[in-house]
Amino acid sequence: MRCPCVCKSIIGEPTMAGVSGRSGGARIGSGGARPGAGRPKKLRVEPAPKAPCLSTCKCGAVFEQTGRGLKKQYCSATCRASAKYDRRSRVVTGKRKRLPVSPTEKICAHTSCGKQFAARHKSTKYCSPDCYRKAQQTLTRVAGERRSGRDRSNRECKQCGSRFEPSYGDPRRTYCSAKCRKQACSRGGGDTHRERAKKFGVRYEPVHKVSVFVDCRWICQLCGKDTPRALMGTHDKAAPELDHIVPLAKGGDHVRANVQLACRGCNLSKGAKTGWKPRQGAGAVQSPHP
Repeated sequence: MRCPCVCKSIIGEPTMAGVSGRSGGARIGSGGARPGAGRPKKLRVEPAPKAPCLSTCKCGAVFEQTGRGLKKQYCSATCRASAKYDRRSRVVTGKRKRLPVSPTEKICAHTSCGKQFAARHKSTKYCSPDCYRKAQQTLTRVAGERRSGRDRSNRECKQCGSRFEPSYGDPRRTYCSAKCRKQACSRGGGDTHRERAKKFGVRYEPVHKVSVFVDCRWICQLCGKDTPRALMGTHDKAAPELDHIVPLAKGGDHVRANVQLACRGCNLSKGAKTGWKPRQGAGAVQSPHP
């Protein structure tokens, strides 16, 4: 029997309100058996189909825009590259356009001419191609005369020690031949004392350079100047370095009896020469191992 009021409960039957303490039936989201109970489902609304966005390419073709921004201007990569090339061509052509320059009155730089002419460019020095050619010939002759005055005296090769005289036009000034220059400038086989001794075919034994410097009392055996240990390994002229009394290039061995302390300045000046001897005075100290 139903109640005559608006509620839909049946008289004599317990309602869910007395059980759960809520009016309205089963719990929300509990998946009750009553139809319509629980959380209402959202309705999916299908978006309306959009009309295609059409654009016109620079070449005149009509194409469809795609993507979010819808910023395409060209229908293909070929059209885009062609437009880019055209833009660059216009820029270059615009830069090449020169403004009309008013001629400037100058004097020809050729000494035998000295004529006044109207130069259309600020770097123009000569009034005619003939004056330019004559000026270049004069400069070439002067440069040849300057080269002819170079020192071509007899000198010693820094690699093998032989004496030679540079001939006219010969660019060699330090080494007697291309072979000596290649040996001196080659990076391989000459960076360490062991490699240099092997290259020159001389005897080698390990030598501790600090012990040599201590025996020499940190004094250069060529000029007698002090060589502080703090300068060792630097480019200072007073830096201590290991010097061979008889150079390896002249057949000297890399042994304890053939090495001494020399400052960097003396060592660079001596090179592969054999005429250098320790000074007897001015505070020079002889090495205990001559």
